[in-house]
Amino acid sequence: MTTPSPANPASDPRDPSARQRDLTALPLFGQALVAARLARRAVLAMLSSTDRTAALAACDAVEAIARTGSGWTDDHAAIAPARAIHPTRHTAAALEAIRWAFDSVGAAQGAWDFPVDAIVAASARRCIDAVCADRRISALQVSIIIVADVDQIAFACSEANIRTYDPLGDAVFARLAPCHPLTLTEPTRASPTEEECR
Repeated sequence: MTTPSPANPASDPRDPSARQRDLTALPLFGQALVAARLARRAVLAMLSSTDRTAALAACDAVEAIARTGSGWTDDHAAIAPARAIHPTRHTAAALEAIRWAFDSVGAAQGAWDFPVDAIVAASARRCIDAVCADRRISALQVSIIIVADVDQIAFACSEANIRTYDPLGDAVFARLAPCHPLTLTEPTRASPTEEECR
C-alpha cells in the first residue's frame, strides 16, 4: 500500500475508491457483521416458520453484540433455539453459518482481552464457506454480496470513525442496506442420464 500524500490522494484510506475490498481490512466487529448478514440471508432463503423465527433471533443477537461490543456470554440463550434446530440438507448451511457468525462476534469481543484478532476473520470465512457449501447457492452470488457488504461496512465505519476494536454503534447500522434472501437454484447434474440422451 502506498503512503498517503497530497500528490497521491487516492491512497488515502478514507477515500472510498482506495479501500481494500478485503474482510480483514474491516474493524473486528465489522468482520463479524459481514458473517451475520450472510447468515441472515441464508436463513431467509432456507428456513421457514418457527425455525426461521429462532434463527433470525440468533442473527439479531449477533448483530446486537456487533453494535454494542458486549453481551456475547449473555446471548448464548438467544442462540440456543437456533442451535436446537435439527439440520436437514436444505437448512444445514444456514444453521452452520449462524454458528460461525456467533463465534466470529465472540472472538471480536474477546479480542479486547486476548490476541484473537485472526480468529474473527477465520470464523467469518467459515461462515462464508458454510453457505457456499450448499450446492443451491452460486459462489458468484456470495462473492458479490460479501464485496458489497465489506464495502458498505468499511464506508460506514470510516464515516463513524470506528477503529479496529470499536463496537459498530447505531451510526454504522443506520447506513446499511437491508438483507434480502439468497437466491437458491437447483444444481444441475454433471452428465445426462441414458434416458435423457435418447
